[in-house]
Amino acid sequence: MLRLNQKRSLSTTEIPQSPKVSDESSYLRFNRWFLLTAVLPVLSVAGFNVLINPYDLFDLPSFSGFNQTKSAKLSNMRTFKAVEVSRTSPKTVFLGSSRTDYGLDPNHPVLSDKQPAYNLALGAANPYELRRYLEHVSKSNSDIKIVVLGLDEFMFNVQNPKNPSFSEHRLNGTGLTLQDAINTTFSIDALTASLKTLRWSQRYPDYLTYSSQGQLNLRPIDRDPSATNYRFQTSLKVYFQSFSKPYELSAEGLEEIRKIVKICRERDIQLKAFISPSHAMRYEAIRAAGHWEAYEQMKREIIEILPLWDFSGYNSITTEAFSDKMQYYIDESHYQEKVGNLVLNRLFTFDIERIPEDFGIWVTPETIETHLDRIRRDRENWAIDRASEVQFILDVKEKIDEESSF
Repeated sequence: MLRLNQKRSLSTTEIPQSPKVSDESSYLRFNRWFLLTAVLPVLSVAGFNVLINPYDLFDLPSFSGFNQTKSAKLSNMRTFKAVEVSRTSPKTVFLGSSRTDYGLDPNHPVLSDKQPAYNLALGAANPYELRRYLEHVSKSNSDIKIVVLGLDEFMFNVQNPKNPSFSEHRLNGTGLTLQDAINTTFSIDALTASLKTLRWSQRYPDYLTYSSQGQLNLRPIDRDPSATNYRFQTSLKVYFQSFSKPYELSAEGLEEIRKIVKICRERDIQLKAFISPSHAMRYEAIRAAGHWEAYEQMKREIIEILPLWDFSGYNSITTEAFSDKMQYYIDESHYQEKVGNLVLNRLFTFDIERIPEDFGIWVTPETIETHLDRIRRDRENWAIDRASEVQFILDVKEKIDEESSF
């Protein structure tokens, strides 16, 4: 009887063990397959994004017709430039807005003994961003000797806050951060950018969005003479729509310029500052918007901080006739590289005979009022000679005003 009970006891304890082991094996196999099917696609997407490298964050080669036209860099300059400038360790750095981004060539001959040079300008930048990027590049790079700083009216308007894509986390003096590495490899946005890179590389095989030294290249539409009217009109619309409120000078922006000056002095960096040479039609737009007095005050305030070269106003370059044969301007705000070459010539006293005599005026606190008065007189003469250009601006503004009222 005892043996029978023992057998029954053994059998009752042994019977469940066999299926339990089987269940555990099934669970393990299921988990392995589940993880495999979940992880493989993610890793494949990440590998594809790294291979295409749409933001140029990884130091990998690009191939024509495959991944050389990285259109995503246009809207992610604050990311890739933070990484690339750390990789470059430049001796010369350009700071400014999209005007500097387009117009100043880091390979200009005057910089042959000041290389490597890097164009660290940022579209729609405000002075705080410029100061932070300067701190970023100088934090791990003691080789910086020269900073070229381009200034314009956009920067100092309180209506121009930090760009939404600006982020402090990447400005730590190092290269690619873990957060940016994850965001640009394991995301749907990165996959979309990679696919667009493939399409653009096949459609525009000769278009490189940025040079290896950070300069923004002309887009296909920027090189199309027949699109001149469209580009000027679009740029003017952006100005009138973006700054429809009265221009208010940013005290914080001016303070950031003081900080940039201080950084350069403390680190023995030569600072060469200038006011960008937009086309005369931009200055007429400033006047039409009612911002002229504030624009002049901006210049007064900046000159109190540091003397500089002023390339704005009405001179041989900025008054180029508005037509589809323009050589100096992309639109009324952005100048071409050949104008930027003249700016660098003037800043570095290089090849002076090629510079129009009236292009670039050295302005100090003692000469600012005389300088502003001369610009006002020059404007009166220009407005008489170029009545059609003045009317073009007024027509654009009137249309914007009508749309706003509606």
